[in-house]
Amino acid sequence: MSKDVVKLVKTLRLPLFGALLLTTLSSLANEKWYHVEVIVIEAKDKSALAEEWPLNPGKPSMANAIELGTDSATDFSLLKENELTLGRAKKRLQQHYRLVMHKGWRQMLSDKENATSIHLLGGQQFSDSLAENKGYEVDGMIKLSGGKFINVDADLLFHKPIKLVSPTNPELPPSENTEGTARFAEVSLKNWKNEFGARLQAFRLKESSRLKADEMHYIDHPLYGIIIVVSPEKSAV
Repeated sequence: MSKDVVKLVKTLRLPLFGALLLTTLSSLANEKWYHVEVIVIEAKDKSALAEEWPLNPGKPSMANAIELGTDSATDFSLLKENELTLGRAKKRLQQHYRLVMHKGWRQMLSDKENATSIHLLGGQQFSDSLAENKGYEVDGMIKLSGGKFINVDADLLFHKPIKLVSPTNPELPPSENTEGTARFAEVSLKNWKNEFGARLQAFRLKESSRLKADEMHYIDHPLYGIIIVVSPEKSAV
């Protein structure tokens, strides 16, 4: 779904509020605090489910990952609704994609070696014994680091109710098909538990990339997409 999202993102303008000012990459090392916003979207076209997917995509390493807090005076604190800057972009995206999650937080950036991993959790919550992520649609880690560029390392699982079309071992029930690859079909998000053969399946996105301050950066996946913006805080002079 990358081409369509990239075209749409290029038409969106990032609003800058109060203390958020444009800065050049050469000045990033002098900045201290950053606002980070992440939007996760899902493609409405589910044709990618017919591809071969690993039944067990593995899990992100959550070693030393921290939880986002609510104390605005501390590092890694969640932004309030009125502090999020991507509201207009979110509305435009919702015209073409399903909004999964929109979160923001405040943090300082360390170098890549000392950067802190953040536990990113959100989206729809499922109640199913197969959900190993506490039942949330999005679960994984994201890590940002500074330097000459802003680096982002993302390792996320997207949990989605699906139906097995071509399981590795057709003789086993869906819940016991856990190895190899398979093709899937879409089921209703609301009534998936009532569909025979439906289960929660994890799809993994793992990518490292560089981005520029105050620019929307897109990370692609055949079923999902992530838009991330990192804006340095700087008092007007």
